Amino acid sequence: MSRWVVLPAAVTCALAAVLFGRFLTEDRDLVAAVPSPRPVFQVSLIRVPPGEQLCISDATIPEDARQLRVQVGTFGRPGPELDFTLRAPGYSDRVRVPAGYPDSALITAPMDPPTTAQLGDVCVTHRGTAPIALVGTTEERTLSRPEGKVGGKVADGDTYLAFYEHRSASALDRAGEIVGRMSAFRPAVVGPWLLWPLLALVVLGVPAGVLWAALIAVRS
Repeated sequence: MSRWVVLPAAVTCALAAVLFGRFLTEDRDLVAAVPSPRPVFQVSLIRVPPGEQLCISDATIPEDARQLRVQVGTFGRPGPELDFTLRAPGYSDRVRVPAGYPDSALITAPMDPPTTAQLGDVCVTHRGTAPIALVGTTEERTLSRPEGKVGGKVADGDTYLAFYEHRSASALDRAGEIVGRMSAFRPAVVGPWLLWPLLALVVLGVPAGVLWAALIAVRS
């Protein structure tokens, strides 16, 4: 009977270790900032008529941003040309997205960032003739400070907007930075010196605890 307890526990721990190892070592795009996050459950479409402009104000434009990302619905047609303008005190940039992208495409446009992080405006102008809508949200859990306006009128929802760095990296590569950010807005007693042991305890202690509990169950 004991093997039917120990073996599943060992297999579960081994599988969890493999999955966690993949999570730690798999490269992924690095987020610089997300002024307006994606919807979690309910998608709202922010329509932008031909020739009109959607402007998102009070958006954080970080100094390490190299890509601007939005998601655009084109109602089954090839996407029209889009012009993005980014403005903040002492900073401006313009990004053109050529026509032809597919419906619901995640637009990833290269950009030049400001020298320091700035609060600014991000505007997108619809240069085509077919209808489009940017993916947004009205969920309270994802609503954020930046406000969007279409043709000067407040948009019905927050438009998804994100900035990414130019590189990718794994969680393991960025462990030091992650721990540093975790301790940035905590009391002084909660610093990297405390978080590193806690991280090791979770990574090593949880699997060991599962095996130990299984062994105790067998002996009892």
